[in-house]
Amino acid sequence: FASGLTTAVFSLIFVLMLELTSSAHRGFAGNMALVLFTTGEGFVTLFAYLAKDWQILKWINTALIGLILPYLYFMPESPLYLYSKQDYVRLEALLRRIATRNKRKEADWYPAYQELVRNQSVTSSHDKQLSFFQKNREILAHRSIVVKLLITGLLGFTTLMLYVKISYSLAAMSISPYLGI
Repeated sequence: FASGLTTAVFSLIFVLMLELTSSAHRGFAGNMALVLFTTGEGFVTLFAYLAKDWQILKWINTALIGLILPYLYFMPESPLYLYSKQDYVRLEALLRRIATRNKRKEADWYPAYQELVRNQSVTSSHDKQLSFFQKNREILAHRSIVVKLLITGLLGFTTLMLYVKISYSLAAMSISPYLGI
């Protein structure tokens, strides 16, 4: 919800949700983030309607962003980021802290961590490097993904048009601001 209110930090929240979610629930978490983002954008549209002045809306958005920024100070690096940077010392310390907070014993996670680090060099040599266009072709080859992207884009576009129309008081005009008629 808060990511929809503060569009500037949406990418941070979205990536964090995907990194902290297991692979079994990653799709659900990503979809939930997008739905909540759209809901938050709807609330921004409502705020724009209630404020009637773009400067008041700007200050409301700035205040909400200001509430979320201190969160960055307290949030540690994600385990996935530390693993991708091969910073194993900080990764192990972070995993120990997570295990302590979740009341897990070292025997529950440490052998798997050691195996992961040991096999890291083997798996990185087998990774297939795709170009930007090959990755895009792979994504766009799936009809369901294209449909989801189009629906999400339509929702975002509609919300943006409502936001612009309401916040600039274009609804009071006798002509359509989109068609110029």
